[in-house]
Formats: sequence, C-alpha cells, structure tokens
Amino acid sequence: MGKTLKEVAEYLGGRVIGDENAVVGGLGTLDDAGEGQITFLANPKYAQKVATTRLLLSYCPPARRGTAGM
Repeated sequence: MGKTLKEVAEYLGGRVIGDENAVVGGLGTLDDAGEGQITFLANPKYAQKVATTRLLLSYCPPARRGTAGM
C-alpha cells in the first residue's frame, strides 16, 4: 500500500493543499508524470509546467515557496 500525501508531507516537513488522503502511486518528472505521481520542483522557471501535468503532488522546498509563481 502506498503512502498518502499527508504522510509524505509530514516526512518532508511540508503541507498539503488539497486531498491529504490521496495515495501516491509513484514518482515522475514534470515532463512525463501521470495521474497519482509526485515530483520535485526546484527551479522556479519550471513552475508553469505544474499546471499542465496530471500530477498528484509537486513538492517545492520551503525556501522557494512564494517565489516566481511557486
């Protein structure tokens, strides 16, 4: 059984905006992630890609939140 978004957020010290009980089905990149997958967003210049994916979660490090659309 996979982890929920709430469990992932607690482990990473983050927060969930949306359904915290959704189950993570795997990892993906911003270019190829599918429904139920999560990815990591480190560079603000790629923030626009999040809106065009079917990702379950995009993790953004706390230091980057609120910058350039993140």
